Amino acid sequence: NRKIDLSYNLKDVEAIRVELKQGLDAQRTIYMLLKEKREIPITGIGQPLSIQEIEKQASELASFLQVSLIGI
Repeated sequence: NRKIDLSYNLKDVEAIRVELKQGLDAQRTIYMLLKEKREIPITGIGQPLSIQEIEKQASELASFLQVSLIGI
């Protein structure tokens, strides 16, 4: 149980991307895309959230950051 704090300049955020993988090991992940082509996963580890909850969180974050939303 460790915590890592990362800080990025808001002007370096290019977009928010959602990745949905279905199957036995379903994965639903929200990524923050930076201008330097880095993808930072920002969803927690554990039980996957519903598709509706992932979409809601991603769209709210993209709206707050005033960036585009990719993958929905």
